[in-house]
Amino acid sequence: MKYSVIIDSAVVSSINEDGTVNIYFPPDNNNIFTKISNQTPFILQAGDSVEILLKNGSYSNCWIVAKHGATFK
Repeated sequence: MKYSVIIDSAVVSSINEDGTVNIYFPPDNNNIFTKISNQTPFILQAGDSVEILLKNGSYSNCWIVAKHGATFK
């Protein structure tokens, strides 16, 4: 089975107690994707700009793979 992988940029909206995060894709900060796995070595905070890896282009099957140095305001 062949998988397609897409990388997209997002912003952390909030952090959950289990370590997962809620994200949005600017400029649409009202459409929040919840319980996204953080696969980076960083402790993320609300406002952090991150890269999301989407397996087969699905936002229901994605995780955070990188953190940017800058944040969106």
